[in-house]
Amino acid sequence: MKKHFIFSILLAVASHTVLAQTRKEIDDAKRELAVAENDTSRVLILAELCDLYRSTDSAQQFGQKALTLAQKINFPKGKARALTNYGGAFYDVGNYPKALGMLLDAVQIAEDNHLEKELAGTHFQMGNLYSALNDYRKALDYYKMSLSIYERYHDGPKISLVKMHMGRRFLILNRLDSALYYEQQAYDEMLDRSKGNEINPLVYRNLASIQFKLGNVPLALEYGHKGLQVSYKTNFRWGIAYSLVELARFYQKINQRDSSLYYAKLGLEEAQRISNRRNILLACSLLSELYESTDTKEAFRYYKMAGIVKDSLFGAGSIQAFQEILAQNQERKIVAENAKRAYQSQLRQYGLLAGLAVLLLVAYFLYRNNKRKQEANKVLGAEKKEVEKQRNRSDELLLNILPSEVAEELKENGKAKARQFDNVTVMFTDFKNFTGISEKLSAKELVAEIDTCFKAFDNIITKCNIEKIKTIGDSYMCAGGLPIPNETNATDIVNAALDIQQFIKLRVELRIKEAKLPFEIRIGVHTGPVVAGIVGSKKFAYDIWGDTVNIASRMESSGEAGRLNVSQSTYDRIKNDANFRFEPRGKIEAKNKGAIEMYFVERN
Repeated sequence: MKKHFIFSILLAVASHTVLAQTRKEIDDAKRELAVAENDTSRVLILAELCDLYRSTDSAQQFGQKALTLAQKINFPKGKARALTNYGGAFYDVGNYPKALGMLLDAVQIAEDNHLEKELAGTHFQMGNLYSALNDYRKALDYYKMSLSIYERYHDGPKISLVKMHMGRRFLILNRLDSALYYEQQAYDEMLDRSKGNEINPLVYRNLASIQFKLGNVPLALEYGHKGLQVSYKTNFRWGIAYSLVELARFYQKINQRDSSLYYAKLGLEEAQRISNRRNILLACSLLSELYESTDTKEAFRYYKMAGIVKDSLFGAGSIQAFQEILAQNQERKIVAENAKRAYQSQLRQYGLLAGLAVLLLVAYFLYRNNKRKQEANKVLGAEKKEVEKQRNRSDELLLNILPSEVAEELKENGKAKARQFDNVTVMFTDFKNFTGISEKLSAKELVAEIDTCFKAFDNIITKCNIEKIKTIGDSYMCAGGLPIPNETNATDIVNAALDIQQFIKLRVELRIKEAKLPFEIRIGVHTGPVVAGIVGSKKFAYDIWGDTVNIASRMESSGEAGRLNVSQSTYDRIKNDANFRFEPRGKIEAKNKGAIEMYFVERN
């Protein structure tokens, strides 16, 4: 920890040093503003100050002044530039809906008035926004449009900036050759123009991440620390927070937990200082993972902090409340399993025991009560129909909650054991960009559309001998091969998934024809062992656990809209079926699971 202490002192000193060039740009802009001869010049200078003050409270103040004045004098170029930089300021603090609205207005103004350079800047900001929403292919489309315009105008600094961001997105998509190509070009171009001054610290951060993925750990750490030092030297607060968390993630992956904790906490403090919610989310998620095996209380505290920030970033609001009503406590258990496995395992065991105890107690009294009523009805014939009606109602309730085999076991024995199944195929579905679309629909329309889709899914899986497990917000989960084992579960699940895919395709065409926003779907499937049983202390549920569930979820999140993504395990069970054709995807990185062989499946 001594080296960390010394490093903290050095960084604290460096944090008070602002790069001369950046300070000079701000001072020059303020002097120009003071002597500006007309309002059009004032608008452009105010918009420039909004951009120079990025990641600070002053950015929004200058953005608002620029936009108000541009609207007052009806200055299209000024409005486009002000909206672009003002939207960027809202992006920096995680207000994505506000940022998107401003950027879309900027695009319209730039296109209507043939303002190519302003359009390039707006496309660049749109790329940043789609990256924040994890739609990296869409982000790259916008970056490429921006780069094309800047190259026509030979705008070197902007060209390098766009290339730097493109390299980062190719890295996230695991396209390392493209990532290194663009990032190295950005680095070389910036270094050539710097003339001894510091270059953008994010290029060091990106090169560090690429080298880490390539296995060059010493070089990755060297780049990571260089990016952090430059961020402090230039007083780039967002870059400081991101670099600290990135370094913490590196140290976690090479099993240097103390160093990882140190940098993660520094990163969290810096992100909180500037109210940068995206970096707060990254730091809290990492700290939750780091504490999960040593201090479950701390792990859960950081996990809850991450959940609160995630809700605020991605439009929780009424949609989140709706999701919580549907998922009850199950959603939190599923999410927590990925973030803090050890703690969740303990929590799940306690919940399972408590739920089983309550369920068995209630089931026992219901069963004994029905037995007594049945015996009494032999004498009291007038009550027989009413007792039969109540018993049927109880049976229907159990069958609606539990699989018939589990319900029968519960009635016969007064209990239902959790069971291990060695060959189960699990399917997850998820609607693409659900949060963004749901914000544009009324609550009534949203619920109606989800209900229509999930009822159709229920009918499809019933025909395919598949057991529905649960819905989690806009995600649908089911499994084949339980509670009665069979050898056809992989084929059954894949057929059901393709039927669901076809239903959604027709549904999308219908909604587009009706001028409504469509819900596209991703589907992931994996086969392996699970444990199945009953959980819950208030609302009973039949659930499954195990790494198979986690990998199936990763198959869905690693897939593409309109495509069925399956694992190697599922592929091995269906590869000889002439009804299917396959598209190998190779090994793809899945969160917390490493590289996994994946295949797209279609019907012949």
